[in-house]
Amino acid sequence: LKQYGYDENTPLIIDEWNYDASLNDLEDHTTERTSAYAIFAIFQILDTGINKQAFFNFVDFEHNPLFSGCPGIMSNDGIIKSVYNAFKALSILQGKQENGINNRLKADITSKDGFLAAIASQTKDSRKVRILISNYVPSKRMLKNAFP
Repeated sequence: LKQYGYDENTPLIIDEWNYDASLNDLEDHTTERTSAYAIFAIFQILDTGINKQAFFNFVDFEHNPLFSGCPGIMSNDGIIKSVYNAFKALSILQGKQENGINNRLKADITSKDGFLAAIASQTKDSRKVRILISNYVPSKRMLKNAFP
């Protein structure tokens, strides 16, 4: 940041990281693929120095039929999608059930699979360990579109 004239304490924020115009016509946002992607992306974001991130979008776009592939966490009618449960699992890892922030544990993955992610935590009283594993597998069409 400093070399480009910004204060080194400038917060880094990624907004709408799950929404890519070049991929959205290929991806159905109502499936488990979006859940796996959300976990994988957040895993990648955790150690980058990024201060905040925002998922796009909480509710599907207006006037779209149910399960039309919109990127919301839930439909306009309040029906939750699988990605909602991914965020719920992340909140459990973070300690929401204990009303506190849990200790993050290092979860090493020895696989050469670049799309495998694991996030782990331990409660402050050390009585519970939780681990969330994601195996995000992008389709060939998505990879081709992302890396022409």
